[in-house]
Amino acid sequence: MEEEQVKLTVMINIINGWNRIAVGFGLYVDAAAIKAARASAA
Repeated sequence: MEEEQVKLTVMINIINGWNRIAVGFGLYVDAAAIKAARASAA
């Protein structure tokens, strides 16, 4: 149980860190662009 909690905590912190880096560099993804890409691929 404790090992799973540690892994979950680490993963949450990694995701949070990547999100902070993305915001710092202004890397935003447009949801409409994702939907359009999926529609054209299908």
